[in-house]
Amino acid sequence: MSSMSETLRELIDSAEAALEASARLPRNVAERSPAALSGALADAFPWVEFLPMAEREVFAEELARTMVAASSVDSYAPFAQLVREWRATAEICADPELAQRLAAPINDPTGGPVLVPPS
Repeated sequence: MSSMSETLRELIDSAEAALEASARLPRNVAERSPAALSGALADAFPWVEFLPMAEREVFAEELARTMVAASSVDSYAPFAQLVREWRATAEICADPELAQRLAAPINDPTGGPVLVPPS
């Protein structure tokens, strides 16, 4: 039985090492060829096309850092959260009317609740 558990442990260790190495790839690609990373991101996350170029660069850097950090602690929830947040940003950028409404100042001198804009 210990042979089976040792084999399983070896498989898990190998998978973890592969994930950690894979997490470092985007950072290395970004340093050597930002254009290649931009193309790869657009392929993996088609919604990045709606982000302004400066925001795409920020997303790429945050993605690379978060992937490395998440793999180092074996917790991918921060990676998933980052992707959700950037996708929401892309959805706002894709809808200029929504972006304009969200960027407008909130002029409620009473301090009352802020209403959700109509969809």
